[in-house]
Amino acid sequence: MDPAYTQRTGHPADTGAAGAASDLVASLAVALAGLASGDSRITGLPDTTATRRVAGAMRDLGAQIVFQGGELITTGTGNGCLLAAEYPLEFGDASTAGMLLLGLVATYDMETRLSGLTADADAGALVEMLGQMGVQLADGAQLAVHGPKVAAPTVADCTGSSPTVAVAVLLAGLNAPGITSVDCPADMPLEVARLFDAFGARIATTESGAGTVLAVTGQMDLAAASLDLGAFS
Repeated sequence: MDPAYTQRTGHPADTGAAGAASDLVASLAVALAGLASGDSRITGLPDTTATRRVAGAMRDLGAQIVFQGGELITTGTGNGCLLAAEYPLEFGDASTAGMLLLGLVATYDMETRLSGLTADADAGALVEMLGQMGVQLADGAQLAVHGPKVAAPTVADCTGSSPTVAVAVLLAGLNAPGITSVDCPADMPLEVARLFDAFGARIATTESGAGTVLAVTGQMDLAAASLDLGAFS
């Protein structure tokens, strides 16, 4: 992450209200806003390490992001148009942010370095699922990820993983041709599908015997949106 990031952009508002979005929902909103074409505005964004890390990473990947008066304002890159980051994407202890960004960049034909990801069962499950999409990962002082020239869509069973893993696979599917389908864990937030839809993603929700299945069609345009996350959640 560019070390001057926090000085240039400031922080989101501290929204400690009961209706504040979860780290997962808030981080996903920032990631999608940074990816969608056009100017997005998000209010009600909680001030957490995860949201700050995602905002910083998205800026390093080419999005323009500022916080003004408690509102996040982004000019997104467009789906499929992220730029290679000059610096490693730093996540510290923000595991939600790290997992989501790993999924997002994994299907791009470029190398991205990520630092601070926790090596746990969820991370292992996500790495395995991304490998099925043709992604190459090399562990070391930093995790280096390089997507294939054309990623393969996948059918992922995330029922035994956290919702963060499921969302990371859906983000990976945005840059893979065809349909990426995810069997979701029982505690998957309802806001996830609504957020993808709000930014113009083609996402379908169906119910199976095991629970909810979300399927996203990749390489489609995403559109800017204006959201109040406090009301949205």
